[in-house]
Amino acid sequence: MRRFIETILILGLCLIPLGSAPAVAAALPLIMAAIILTNLILFSPIPYLDLGLAILYVVLWRLWPPLALFSPMLAYALLQRSRILSLVPLLAALMPVQLIPLLLVLLALWMSWQEQAAREREKAYYLMRDDFVQNEILQHRIQKEEELNHEKNLEIAVLQERNRISREIHDSVGHTISAALLQIEAMKLSCEEPVRSRLDTLSQALAKGMEEVRRSLHNLHNESISLRSELDRLIEPMRAKYQIQQSVQLDDTAPLPVKRAILTLLREALTNIRRHSDATAIRITLRELPRHYSITVKDNGSKQPVKLGIGLVSLEELSRSMDGVFSHGWSDGFYVHLVLPKSGTPLRDAAGQNH
Repeated sequence: MRRFIETILILGLCLIPLGSAPAVAAALPLIMAAIILTNLILFSPIPYLDLGLAILYVVLWRLWPPLALFSPMLAYALLQRSRILSLVPLLAALMPVQLIPLLLVLLALWMSWQEQAAREREKAYYLMRDDFVQNEILQHRIQKEEELNHEKNLEIAVLQERNRISREIHDSVGHTISAALLQIEAMKLSCEEPVRSRLDTLSQALAKGMEEVRRSLHNLHNESISLRSELDRLIEPMRAKYQIQQSVQLDDTAPLPVKRAILTLLREALTNIRRHSDATAIRITLRELPRHYSITVKDNGSKQPVKLGIGLVSLEELSRSMDGVFSHGWSDGFYVHLVLPKSGTPLRDAAGQNH
């Protein structure tokens, strides 16, 4: 827009020496030629067109010397394309020396140089703005990753502390109660009946307390395994090579054997993908349904397995031991699917559900 306005302004200045309307009307062909040449030079993307138009201007100028009156327009346009070619209209104003066209050419060259400098400043501003926006986005992303890593580290620290507490309770309290039970049983051999009955009551209370401790330790150890954290730990080394999509609709209240079976399947499936597949994307789905748990790992590889490997055989044995169903196959990529029943709910024909 600025170039268009400045071109119109220079054209108006070039018309001043003509003086009267009849003179302007007589010079109309020259005006049209100058406008056409100027716009072609300014806005045409054709390479080397500026050189051809500069030569054409010289030819027309030699044929119609009054065309030199409009040399400022050509000087303004040519400086946008080539500094050397912008000297051609300047020479036209000097042969012979015409004061007004010469001053207008110098003014046009100055305006063209200012316009170029303004465009460079604008370009630098937009580049700086884009860099600033990209840095802001990058900083925000880094901050989010740091917050997620901090949360994961806190969760891992809590889980490790739970493991430590459960081990300490097992090693200290559990052993102490077991030793007390043995001592009570030994005392019962040498005591009379009234004391023996009291020792029986004490032994039963300690045994009940021991069972509660074991149950609490089991629950504490179960809670110390986070499926999300373990899944993140398994897939983190693979993110650089694979596009991994995960959908986890299963909380950490699942029984410990179920968690171990799920992690076994995930480790085996991801190991097989790294070793045998040419996949570039992996989809992992963990779902808890009213009657069972569903685990699926699928890639987009083109290789179909020829025979059943040891890992898949072990997963079949694991599913049978837990009354579950294990299936695998190829459908636009290799998949493994494990269905594990919830306690007290028989599993029937669940292998194909939610796959």
